[in-house]
Amino acid sequence: MTSGKKQRLTIGCRARILKESSWYEDIGEQEILLKERSSGGDFAVIVLGKGVKELEKEKTGIVENEVAWVSERDMKLINRDFDTNLDFMDWYVEHEDDFCSDCLGWFPNNGREDPETGEDFKCPSKECPSNNPEDYDWL
Repeated sequence: MTSGKKQRLTIGCRARILKESSWYEDIGEQEILLKERSSGGDFAVIVLGKGVKELEKEKTGIVENEVAWVSERDMKLINRDFDTNLDFMDWYVEHEDDFCSDCLGWFPNNGREDPETGEDFKCPSKECPSNNPEDYDWL
């Protein structure tokens, strides 16, 4: 906030959840990108990984989650770098299927068959639940 006037948030802004928000328990200090606005004014957001400063493409850990619907009053503006933020969001939406659905790791072969083995490619992340089903009783 500057000059005592609340800065309005819109799609393409980068924000952070306020500590007094109920979302803070789930998202904490992580930054978010405002992706979509509902007719009621709340936002669907992309939750960035802990400590993410640059929106790097084709990298694990940049996107941690997506949530909806977060009220504008639960957020504070970080930046309005629309060129950078919207460019990343457009790229992410176009490549959403190139991330592992279990761990959100960068996985450009997701859903594709390995021509050498005839089996689906496995997520490259060693920590991915889909690669370690014995560690997860819900799989």
